Amino acid sequence: MRTCDDIEGAAEVRHIILYRPDNESRHVVVCYMSDSVRGRIDDVEVYDIDTRRLVEVMQRSGEPPVRSCQNALWAFLWW
Repeated sequence: MRTCDDIEGAAEVRHIILYRPDNESRHVVVCYMSDSVRGRIDDVEVYDIDTRRLVEVMQRSGEPPVRSCQNALWAFLWW
């Protein structure tokens, strides 16, 4: 396990970053890295851990990208 600090820089293209906001959360945030640009997040989705269903789409390819997975994760905590 590692922190989320600069995790996008460590991820290769086409990798997926999974994040659970805290131990009590029943959601998982999924950051899909770009197919061609290292360090760029293309899609961010939130899933319910129990039902495995999509809860929220936070970003899709073509939308202005979030600067970091950490920013996307903090945004999730606010809604």
